[in-house]
Amino acid sequence: MFNDSNTEKIAKLLHYDKEINADARTELLVDIANILIGACLSGLSEQLDLRLSQGHPQILDRNAYVGDILVDRGTKPALTIEMGCSIKSHDVDIELLLMFTDESISVLNSKLNYMLVS
Repeated sequence: MFNDSNTEKIAKLLHYDKEINADARTELLVDIANILIGACLSGLSEQLDLRLSQGHPQILDRNAYVGDILVDRGTKPALTIEMGCSIKSHDVDIELLLMFTDESISVLNSKLNYMLVS
């Protein structure tokens, strides 16, 4: 989840020097989402000793409830993790939603159970 007030700050961080219009906002959002999702999944994969795959980030409607949007798109994640991310030196705050499918839950459960028992 990305606040429009962060757009220019993200553009500067990503060395984006074009005009910031609606298309540019979408491009910047997808770029920063890919970076953050990749970093988060890489860390989780390493910690859980799993191979996690990354889907393409989806742009959700700004004024709608996330659950309603996902159901409308035919997507029903079994697990959603919301992570707050910030780049304090650039005053940027982003909320990242990681969504896991039904198929991944059993594997995650077995890994977590192993970690709790060990």
